[in-house]
Amino acid sequence: MAVRDSQLGTSPPLVVSILGMEESADARRERALPVTFRVGLVLILIGAAWFGGWCWWASTQIWVPLDMPVSLAPGHIRAPELEINVESTYRIEITLQRVLDVKDGDWYSHCYPGFGCPLGLAVSWSLRKEGRVLARGSGTDDSDIGRFAAGKGRYALDVDVSQDGSRYSAYEPHLVVVETGDERVRADLEGFLPSVPCWFSAPWAFA
Repeated sequence: MAVRDSQLGTSPPLVVSILGMEESADARRERALPVTFRVGLVLILIGAAWFGGWCWWASTQIWVPLDMPVSLAPGHIRAPELEINVESTYRIEITLQRVLDVKDGDWYSHCYPGFGCPLGLAVSWSLRKEGRVLARGSGTDDSDIGRFAAGKGRYALDVDVSQDGSRYSAYEPHLVVVETGDERVRADLEGFLPSVPCWFSAPWAFA
C-alpha cells in the first residue's frame, strides 16, 4: 500500500515529457518574429530587388551616345561611330565645360557646363548609317545644332563649322548627342514607381 501511495505522488515520465514539449513550443512561439514584421521584411526585399534590377538595366542603356571635345575653328568634324541602343529622338548640341556669359542685345545669358549654349555659329550636320544619309540639317547654333530620330544601331555623324568659333576654345567646347525623346524619363518612372508601394507599406508592417 505504501508503494502505491508513492507511485501516485510521482508524475509518470510520459506526462513530464509532454509538458516539456508544450513549454518548449510556447517558448519558440514567443521567440518567433511577428507576422507583420516578416511581411514588412518581404516587402523591403521585393522593393530592393526590383529597384536593383532596374538600376542594372538602366546602366546598360546609352543615353548620351557622344560626348567629345572639339575645335570650333572652321572645318569638318568627323565624330567617332555612335552606338545607339534606345530607339528615341536625339539632340545634337555644343556644350562648354566652363561658365560663359553670352550677350544678347542688352541682356546676358549664362552658359553652364553640360548644357547646350547659343553660340551663334553657322554649322551643318549629317547622320549616316551604313553609308546612307538618314538626316541632315544646317543653320545657326541656338542651344542645339539639330535633332534626329534613330533606332538601335551604329551611326556616323559629320559636322561642318563654317563660322570661326575659335574664341570659345578656352571654354573647352564639346560636341554632344543626348537622348531627348523622354525615353529616359519614362524608364525612370517605370523603374521607380513599382517599388514605391513596397517602401511605403513596410513601415506599416513594422508598426
